[in-house]
Amino acid sequence: MAVISRVTRDNFLSVTCSEILFKVLYSLVRVSLNNYLYFGIVYKSMKNFLKHPIALIVLILVVITGIFLLNQKETTVVSDPPEVATIQDSEPVVPELNILHESIALLWHTAYPRRDLSAIKGALPKLLQSTTNLVEAELPGILQDKQIAWEKGVKEFQFKVKELDKAANNNDLNTALSLVESIHTEYENLGNILRPKLAELESFHQELYKVYHYYLPEGDAGKIADAIPVMQERCASLEEVTLPAKYVDKQEQFNQAVQELKVALDEVVASPNSNPSVENLHTAYQAVEAILL
Repeated sequence: MAVISRVTRDNFLSVTCSEILFKVLYSLVRVSLNNYLYFGIVYKSMKNFLKHPIALIVLILVVITGIFLLNQKETTVVSDPPEVATIQDSEPVVPELNILHESIALLWHTAYPRRDLSAIKGALPKLLQSTTNLVEAELPGILQDKQIAWEKGVKEFQFKVKELDKAANNNDLNTALSLVESIHTEYENLGNILRPKLAELESFHQELYKVYHYYLPEGDAGKIADAIPVMQERCASLEEVTLPAKYVDKQEQFNQAVQELKVALDEVVASPNSNPSVENLHTAYQAVEAILL
């Protein structure tokens, strides 16, 4: 939004004095003109008026004063819009990965089963561009702990895509089909890096993230107070979770870690603006998450 910057106090005084001077000079001009007027008849020509030394000096002063006043007009200054604090990075989403889905679906569900090299070539321009965008994409703040795995996965995905481009240009169908399968696998692996292993835990994490990275550092007691009942509700949901079959042997360990998370949350309830209590809650969350790694 443009911010209108008005003249400063000093400039205001300067303009006021200049206006007074202008009026005085204007009066002098009128007096000078009166010397050339008789009963409302203007003297023969302006040329003769300009020959009068005093009138010429007055006219020059009027012009200078006018220029000065024009330069003192209030100006419009466009400034950068104020930064608005957002917590959009609390959503575990990378749009660039979602955009890739169309190209992957075309390769895997159409070109691959039909062994269609032309379809593979047709999908490559968009796939290459989308891959470049993916490489340049940044993880949202809530996924920063997955940065290393993400970068490794993206690098592998990009390598496979480049190899597919080479195979297609060489009309090597078998190699191209093998690479399409690998690309599909790498794409799913990237999705698994972002996708939470347990929805209830990720739901809790999203609210904790706001408290830990935004509300507490900003000293926003009101937002912390609002977040506590949300975390309590989501922690209660965690107590009722039955882990997927692949984690069945970790159920008891998980239940114990959730109880410790609940205790840490109670400490935050007692001291909502305490750095140590929020830090302990964050550590307790990480302990629950580690069980599912």
